[in-house]
Amino acid sequence: MKTIKKLYEMDISEDETTWLLECWNHLIINNNIANYRQIRVKIHKRISKDFKPSNIDHQLIQQNVEITIQGLIALNLAEKIFDIGNKTFQYIKNKLFEDADQEQFDLNFIADCIEEDRNMVRISFKLFSNESLSLWSSAGSRDDKYGFDSISISDRSFETYLGYDSMEDVFIANRKRILEYQNNKKDRVAFKTLTPKFEVNNISNNLFPLEILDNTRGYVFNIGSQASECYNSGLYDACLVMIRKLVETLIIECFERHAIEEKIKGKDKHYFFLSDLIIRFLKQDKWPISRNTSSSLPKIKKLGDLSAHNARFSAKKLDIEKIKDDLRVVIEDLIHLIDYPNWTKN
Repeated sequence: MKTIKKLYEMDISEDETTWLLECWNHLIINNNIANYRQIRVKIHKRISKDFKPSNIDHQLIQQNVEITIQGLIALNLAEKIFDIGNKTFQYIKNKLFEDADQEQFDLNFIADCIEEDRNMVRISFKLFSNESLSLWSSAGSRDDKYGFDSISISDRSFETYLGYDSMEDVFIANRKRILEYQNNKKDRVAFKTLTPKFEVNNISNNLFPLEILDNTRGYVFNIGSQASECYNSGLYDACLVMIRKLVETLIIECFERHAIEEKIKGKDKHYFFLSDLIIRFLKQDKWPISRNTSSSLPKIKKLGDLSAHNARFSAKKLDIEKIKDDLRVVIEDLIHLIDYPNWTKN
């Protein structure tokens, strides 16, 4: 924990401490995320009149009420969560060494095996999942409680368990990558999207690791950054629309990179819509396409279409969480096929 605390040195005010603690207590007692208005009313006499929860650093809390691992570290309450996370991680790792083909894991069963409270195992695993640590490829819940009942492990998440010894190791490695990325990108030009004061180096990797967009194009990075900031701000429909735009842009870039863009243009010389782009991309024999990308692209497009074109659809955080691993796979595969460092555009 000493290393973790060093990586997350952050001073918080008394009001911030009160707010974070109330949100955390609500979560572990009720097994769900607190209602903003109810928390606001409950503690309004204990906090300053000018205190605004929205000003709390988003690394500590999401959407004003969902506390993060960093938030617990700031409260000095993370030790038990890391202990449970380490036990859960080690159990899954051991099972994968016994049977490398096992994909399905029941977190309630794991909780019983490691002799920890089921709800705390669910909460712990969900909090670590929110850090984009590639712990699962899909997850599900049988009720409205916070967290997951079961998870599936793909090849990508399989590598996470084989590559690290504990949840703490994965978390530290991810945090170091974020810090290195932010330090290397301090000279990036601020871009104005949601607010004139918004800067790239303030974006987190909660949606996907932004460093995978390094060495692409400025506009590609900007699209990914906007998707990430929308996700952090709880603008989930906007996030899915930007994800859709990012995937569409990368598919077009892939055809342009290999000088076959005419295959995705109509008689009017305009590019096809995304549905046709995906069909032609998957049928193209000029590049190898992974099974994960083949199955993930339609899922990502479906959600993006709903947010972009269906007025009655309102995206939720869980919708995006279900495709986060898919999204990362697709982005990395497309960038690999494009090979930006060796591509000079005319």
